[in-house]
Amino acid sequence: HIDIYGKCGILCSKENHHQCNINLDEYYFYLAFENTRCNSYITEKFWNIISNNNYRIVPIVMGANENDYKLIAPKQSYIHINNYKTPEDLAKYLNYLINNSEKYLQYLQWREYTIIESKFPTTWMNLLCPLCQMAYETQISIDDRLNFSSWYNPKIDCHHNDVKMFNKCKQTNLRVWMNWMHNMECP
Repeated sequence: HIDIYGKCGILCSKENHHQCNINLDEYYFYLAFENTRCNSYITEKFWNIISNNNYRIVPIVMGANENDYKLIAPKQSYIHINNYKTPEDLAKYLNYLINNSEKYLQYLQWREYTIIESKFPTTWMNLLCPLCQMAYETQISIDDRLNFSSWYNPKIDCHHNDVKMFNKCKQTNLRVWMNWMHNMECP
């Protein structure tokens, strides 16, 4: 049984999220799937779950490869979908964990000795305004500028199907976002 919340969900859609009272204590697992599967790109959905010590729920992740998660996440704090050949194999394993509390609790053991502090800005303005300020105040010569495509190239760093989506978005939404950034007023 899967309950879907958010943009695609009917239980608690993006439009009526303020009316929702989601009790995650009712669930064993949380699907923390990123919309882009790129190297080193770990979704905030994952961090929101593991950084809140009130949650006793295991995130199932899809996005970055498992080695990226291993570098920064507590050991056995998530289930990575790449370890299963099919959704059915994953479902069988999840049912196994639900019926074997000792094995399930191993995924929560790390919470007894680890605290994760998230330092997410509370709003986009809190994140973007300092970045804009640094960009305007920092003198950079042409030679020192970052070549974005050498640092992040979706044709290399992302799964092939995701590249098509990135290229499609790059031509539309990115332009809108950049215009929004240019017109944004900071406090």
